[in-house]
Amino acid sequence: MIWVMSGTKDGRNLINRLADKGYKMVITTATQYGSSLIPQTGNMKIITQRLTAEQMELVIAEHDIKILVDATHPYATSASQNAILACKSMSIKYVRYERPSILEGRKFNQSPKLKRFPDVKKAAQWLKNKKGNILLTTGSKNLEEFTQVIERKRLYIRVLPSQGVIGKCEMLGFNSSQIIAMEGPFTQQMNQQIYKHFAIQHMVTKDSGDVGGTNEKLTGAILEGVTPIIIDRPKINYPNISSKLDDVLEYVEKYYS
Repeated sequence: MIWVMSGTKDGRNLINRLADKGYKMVITTATQYGSSLIPQTGNMKIITQRLTAEQMELVIAEHDIKILVDATHPYATSASQNAILACKSMSIKYVRYERPSILEGRKFNQSPKLKRFPDVKKAAQWLKNKKGNILLTTGSKNLEEFTQVIERKRLYIRVLPSQGVIGKCEMLGFNSSQIIAMEGPFTQQMNQQIYKHFAIQHMVTKDSGDVGGTNEKLTGAILEGVTPIIIDRPKINYPNISSKLDDVLEYVEKYYS
């Protein structure tokens, strides 16, 4: 079987194309929300769980996996690192699909307002000494790194409208007027309206590519005079990687037997 690690729109596109070719797949996602977006067919088994490298080895053995296709989010570092280790240990093929960076060949990459940081911690430290409201669009996972150093009243957070995520935000001390619980992607105009409504001076995002709506966030920010802050993608030494779905499909067809 083929194992597809998903959780993104790219992953779902890849799953659909593999299903059209009749491949049998094991599909894993880290969250129930991610699993709910996958249209299940008889040729696939879906597992919703965060797996260690050792647990991945068990999945590989149990389902006779020949190729693992890693289509997780560009910032899902633990999942990718565990997959690489498990594939090496079990001597199976690994291929990574990673959506192109939003910064490649874009005009806003030359904007003097654009700030880039290698991780959340460094971005939070920089923002600590700046004035004005901050919009965080980086999800709920790293909120604590911002709340530890920045006044909570300055922070506005845009997160998925799920009970668990909103509960975490409330547990960290955010009130309802600071939580923008909406599912994207968002248009440039919608982003601009949010910046205006909350008097945002700084907007923090990940380099999630065009699929993640990053272009609309950055362009809208620059037009509204908001400082866009990008958390750079983590550096991982992928043994086999492509930013083209067709290349990944060709790899699967070549080595799957």
